[in-house]
Amino acid sequence: MRRARRKRIQGGSHTRWGWFPLALILLLLVLAPVLAHGQTADTVVVRWTAPGDDGHVGTAALYELRLSQSPITAANFAAALAVTGVPAPAPAGSSQSVTVRGLTPGVTYYIAARTQDDAGNWSPISNIARWDWILDAAPPGAPSGVQASRDGDVVRVRWDASPEADLAGYRVYRAVQTAGPFSLISGGTITTNELADPVPAHATTVWYEISAVDIRGNESARSTRVAFSLSTTVTASAEVKVEGSFPNPSRIDSPVTIPVVVPASGVTDAVVEILDSGQRRVRRIELGNLGAGRQDLTWDGKNDAGQTCAPGVYRGWLVTNQGRQAIRVVRVP
Repeated sequence: MRRARRKRIQGGSHTRWGWFPLALILLLLVLAPVLAHGQTADTVVVRWTAPGDDGHVGTAALYELRLSQSPITAANFAAALAVTGVPAPAPAGSSQSVTVRGLTPGVTYYIAARTQDDAGNWSPISNIARWDWILDAAPPGAPSGVQASRDGDVVRVRWDASPEADLAGYRVYRAVQTAGPFSLISGGTITTNELADPVPAHATTVWYEISAVDIRGNESARSTRVAFSLSTTVTASAEVKVEGSFPNPSRIDSPVTIPVVVPASGVTDAVVEILDSGQRRVRRIELGNLGAGRQDLTWDGKNDAGQTCAPGVYRGWLVTNQGRQAIRVVRVP
């Protein structure tokens, strides 16, 4: 028997039926210009995370994606242009996308979507994604949680999966001397967060750094360096680590949490700086000294003047006496 999704809600003398609202996350990124015959870029890729058929469980039945040159609302959604080529829903949590072509450069477009379940119920429309031809040149946040272990003739390097919505993959770098140089050993960008590295000949210790790459080719700063002795266990770096913010993407009216793991030595004069997509600083948060352990830093989504920042892609920098690390924060309406 199909699990009941809807529940009866009593309100005075009226009874109505409600179900878990399904919301899509849309991120827009322009494709590289087509060079043949003098054509210019007229294409965007729309990306989202698949909802489920029952809330965040299962597979939905259908998507409806619409495009307009005017802001889309629930009232005018059906009048907007239907986008063709939208894929069938994948299992909940899957990353999906569709390419929208034939756009006019310089014209602002609005895109929204809704989802239908297998009983014919439609979700509310998603957040409204606005495409105004401002390119996202911000790289992803650096990977965290890098570990290494010996497995016969290979060193297995693992790291935490990146929460970036437009992630393309990772690049793995290795050095056999503490001062480097570091060489790319992943053969390019890989999509898994693990790599089996053949043990280098005559090396006694190896060092690893990991970077993340988004679908536009923007590469993050490298992760905190991790050293691995080929005769012992992994040696963790005594440096501060900034993990992916959550929720990400997040609503402009809600705060963002930025987890930080501080080494036993602590850090001094810590500062968080929030930059917009134009690399302009919108907020500076003085943190002072931070003790060892996991710390959850919070940005309330406001600028230095106390005003709520607009939707968009922001870069959060943690600046300490040990250096700088950054993460990307996506804010939606």
